[in-house]
Amino acid sequence: MLFFALTPYVPYVRADLYESSFQFNYDLTVDRTDEGTETDQTFNEVFETKFSQKLLPKLDFEYSFKFELENEFQSDAEDTTRLLPELETKFEGDYWELGLGWKRSRESNDLPFEAAQIDESYFIELFLTPEGKVPDLKTKYTVDTSKQPPDTNTKDTSLELSSQYTLGDSIKLKVDYTRDESDDRVNVDSDTLDETFKTEETFKYIFSDKVKMDFKHQYEDETGATLLDAGGKTNEENIKTHEYQARLDYRPFKKTKITADADVEREKDKIEEKISKTQDYSVKLEQEIGEPISLKIEYEKSIDEDRGGISDFTDTKDEEDDYTYEMDLEFSDLLDFSLKYERTIDEIDDRVDDANDEKVETRDASFSWQADTGTFLTMSFSYTWSEDFTNDVLETKDRKISVKPDLNFEALNLKITTDYTHTITEDFTKTTDQKERDIDFSVTIDYETQITDKLNFSLNHKYSRKVEQPGKVIERDDDTTVDFKLDEPWPGTSFGLNVTRNASDRSEDESPPDINTTITFTWDHSMDPFDFALSYKYDKKKLTDNTETFDFSVGLSADSLSAKLTYTFDKTFSEELDESHSVSFTFQYEF
Repeated sequence: MLFFALTPYVPYVRADLYESSFQFNYDLTVDRTDEGTETDQTFNEVFETKFSQKLLPKLDFEYSFKFELENEFQSDAEDTTRLLPELETKFEGDYWELGLGWKRSRESNDLPFEAAQIDESYFIELFLTPEGKVPDLKTKYTVDTSKQPPDTNTKDTSLELSSQYTLGDSIKLKVDYTRDESDDRVNVDSDTLDETFKTEETFKYIFSDKVKMDFKHQYEDETGATLLDAGGKTNEENIKTHEYQARLDYRPFKKTKITADADVEREKDKIEEKISKTQDYSVKLEQEIGEPISLKIEYEKSIDEDRGGISDFTDTKDEEDDYTYEMDLEFSDLLDFSLKYERTIDEIDDRVDDANDEKVETRDASFSWQADTGTFLTMSFSYTWSEDFTNDVLETKDRKISVKPDLNFEALNLKITTDYTHTITEDFTKTTDQKERDIDFSVTIDYETQITDKLNFSLNHKYSRKVEQPGKVIERDDDTTVDFKLDEPWPGTSFGLNVTRNASDRSEDESPPDINTTITFTWDHSMDPFDFALSYKYDKKKLTDNTETFDFSVGLSADSLSAKLTYTFDKTFSEELDESHSVSFTFQYEF
């Protein structure tokens, strides 16, 4: 094959580990319509080899090479050839690691006067991880080129540096630097240069079993620009960011926990002369009052400020306060209650235009009850109430009641789940139809049984109904799935039959009910060293065209050899011809 002619010679090496493999793939797709037949063929060959060897007592060497050749032939488009070689080596000592790599991509087609596109990438990386109290170092340098005359000729370089130092269990320091440079040798004034410098300091300290503290500071300096061919820069960027994070955990008593968090971030755009500041604070109290009662109180405050800007001057402050109160009362499995109240106030202050000032407030309250009778019946009930205000004016009010009784007959493998929800929404911004009412009801039945020791049967059915008022619009959905599975009526063979029906309908429209039925049959057979699989699926649809799909595959698996052949046929039963055939073959050998 052409593949072996293009594969470079790999000398015999007495290695500690040596692996090689060859893979061949073939894909054929034929699409037939009234307009004609389209054919797409792809040949793909991949060769891989790698080995590792200990050169010295403290020096290991690894080598890997991969070569891929792909040919694609299309009846309605150009034919394409791709060559993809790749090479990597690595030297490793006790506390260091050096890696080098190269890969190339050449893509050409049979169009006249169109040159091949060639992409190449080189990299070298060095890791230093010395023992003891010495910082580690990680660095990588990459060069990427892309050429396709006369439109493309670029060279991109990237440098990455990273170092981390840990002092005991409490202090960690980290520094990162990246530099990305792009050289476009065709387009004018398209070169770019981007640099990023980051530092991070982390401090953790445990004062006692009751008091713990975490602190982190991050600094980031980002610069970027487009370089002009005649000298100078444009589209400059220069953003500096400081972020401070802190957490305090305090347990004054066995059943009391207090947590305080703070996160402050300040970003300065030196080019736009704009400052953005974000502050997030929270305090949480968790208290177990007694054996059945627990209490949680949480307060969160967020402040976002934007000030300045040359192209678009802003001076705004967005301040949000959130109060949450929760109480759980678990007297028994039958009497498990939960209460929750939450209030959020969001105020926007635009110091440039007072017309944009706004105050939005939300109040939410909920009550829930969980009941486990210890038999086949479990039940839950919940009531939710919420109100939304804008500038202290009530705009909407929501109330929702939900009841969910569940039946579980374990001896019969039968589950029945029911869900009833009644929602009332009042919108006071409307002049008419301010009150809307939605009623949702659904019931789900799950049943499984083993008819014989080899034949299993399962049924899932769900019916749901939704009523919207005013207008009394009704939506109905009916979904049913039936499964039969016959496992090994004789050794290595299994059968499956699945029938799925989905129906949906909505009143007050002119469309008929949408009903889809899918029947799927599967057969699997294993006979060492072969595996066979067959499936047939037929989709019967009321509003669109019916379809069918047929799949067949046979696979071979031996010690170092594997192969698989797959055939697929798809057809749409429409007035116009619409069908597709596809064949796929894969062969792999390891030596």
